[in-house]
Parts: sequence; C-alpha cells; structure tokens
Amino acid sequence: MTGIVWRGMTRAELDKAYDNTNAVADSGTRRDGWIARSERFRASHAESLDLAYGPLPRNKLDLFRCGAAKAPLFAFIHGGYWQRNAKETFACMAAGPLANGMDVAFLGYTLAPEATLPAIVEEIAEAVRWLRREGPRHGVAQDRLVVSGWSAGGHLTATTLALDEVDAGLAISGIYDVEPCRLNYLNDKLHLTAEEAARTSPLLHLPKKSAPVVLAYGTGELPELQRQSVAYHDARRAAGLPSELLPLAGLNHFSIMDELEASGGALATAATRLARGDGWRSENRSFGFLMPKAPRASADMRSTGRCSAAFDVRGAAALYCSDHRSGDGNQLMADFVLRELVNRRLVTQRAGR
Repeated sequence: MTGIVWRGMTRAELDKAYDNTNAVADSGTRRDGWIARSERFRASHAESLDLAYGPLPRNKLDLFRCGAAKAPLFAFIHGGYWQRNAKETFACMAAGPLANGMDVAFLGYTLAPEATLPAIVEEIAEAVRWLRREGPRHGVAQDRLVVSGWSAGGHLTATTLALDEVDAGLAISGIYDVEPCRLNYLNDKLHLTAEEAARTSPLLHLPKKSAPVVLAYGTGELPELQRQSVAYHDARRAAGLPSELLPLAGLNHFSIMDELEASGGALATAATRLARGDGWRSENRSFGFLMPKAPRASADMRSTGRCSAAFDVRGAAALYCSDHRSGDGNQLMADFVLRELVNRRLVTQRAGR
C-alpha cells in the first residue's frame, strides 16, 4: 500500500512508526531480563498472587505489600499493544515503588483478538474498582491509589483517570490516540472499527473531571510515541485538566522502565510524589471540563450552521450547538475535536462554520 494513511505516512511508514520492538536493538534482551527478574521476584513474594477480580482467565491481579500500614497503592498495567505480554512479565518493576513505601498491584487483562479494546478498557476499570472494594481485605488500597502503565498500559491508565477510585496516574510511553493503530499492522489482531478507535482514544474523550496525571516518555523513543504524549498533555491542559509532561532524556521505549524499577529512578520518584499528593492541589480532581454533555441535535439545530462535534462521557460522537463564548479553552478543544472527527469521516463538516 503506497497511499497516505496517517499524518503524511504510507501504511509501511506507519507500521514502522509504531514498531517499538524493532526500533530498539536490545529490546529482546531487556524483555528477557524482565522475565527472569520477575520470576525470581514472584517466587519470593508469593503471598497474594492471581487474585480474581472478574470471571475471565486473565482477570487476575497480584499484590505486593511494602509493610507499612495504610500505604498508598501503585497499580500497574502492562503493555504489549493490548495483544501480548502479561502481568507476570513486569513484577520486577515493583522494586522501586515498594522501596519508596508503596504497596503494588499488577493488573492482568484479556488480550486481543480474544477481547476487543472497549472490553479491555472495561476490564481494567473493574480491576480498579475491585482494588478499592476488596483491597482493604487484603491489606491494600486504604489510602491513595495511583494507576500506572507502560505503552498500551499507559493508554489504559488514561482511561481510568475519571474513575472516582483513582487519585492520580503515571502514564509511561502511552498511546492516547488509537486511530493510527487502527490503520497499521496492529489492527490485524485488534480488529478496531473507526468508531471503536475514537471511543477508546483518551485524547478525544476528555472527561469533566480527572485525577492528575504525569505523562512520561523517553526522548529516544520513536517520534510518533513522543508526539502521542505531548498531544495528550496539550489537550488536557487546553481542557483545564491537571497534567504534567515528563520527558526523560535519551531513554527509549524499553530503557525507560529502568527508571521505575530503581527506587531513585525518575519514574519511581514521580510515582512517590503522586502517592503523596505533592505538587497537586486537591481541587484539581475536578479541574475544568471539555464541554457539557451534548443534547441530541434536532434538524432545526443542524440548520443553524453553528454545529460543532464533541464526545460525551461515554466517548460517543454527538452534535451540539453553542457559540462557546464562555472560554477560549473550550472553543479550542471544540475546534480540535471537530477537526479530528471530520478527518476521520465520523461527522460531516457543515457549511457556515
């Protein structure tokens, strides 16, 4: 395929732009190291493994406690483009947060193509709700809850930020606009429709309120991965949602995880700061909103020529009319979302706008 499919890229170029494994020469060696260290870690911390939060085989989580009473909980979601890896692979990453006084949970989920991306998003939401509901019986989740994840797990972290159970997020090298994944090789297993890609894209699904998030990425990562974090940060800030960008110099998609495993690493330090609530005012939990929930547009409303497009809290596209004179940020985001929807042919640009 030689035609342009995304941001000036052909299909072959877009495939390469999201191929993190082949972009990092020692990615396989690093992953093998994670697996080996994680096997040893789980063997020596086997008290609370594979606790079921749902009915499906991979609806399980692991808990590791730091020993402090009512410690904050760091809940980690693994990556693998929603179609590979497992929570067990990343257990070694608990070392940093544990050393910094946090309990740690690793969340499993069903992989594509067995599960759709919307179903995976809901599984993770249920895992987070389980932690708040059942965690205290296991000695965790009685204080602040920080959700974190790497790569696809960064995307899933972003989908939890509007949940009442979540106090903060640390999203690492995540995907926040899913559309390019629908257009490249990843969709061979994801089987995403355009509507599903839009509905599961945090960039296009900004809630009325959100927990604060730190968006981390390495400056040695693929340009598209870096762009994803910067674009999501910019969108959240324009919408008045608490967000902090954390670019880590020279690190790639795999070496960045060293900063979580080490207690003094940049990611472990950021997690500790979020667990303590440092640097965020409590009112940021309900800081700003994208747009009011859209009413169903009537034929009369559409005929005015002032119709915009927005995502409601379920991520579905809806039309509404407004002059948006109440805030430049809301107008900016309204225009951005409308352009994205038109570009993806989910709505039609009307004359008079």
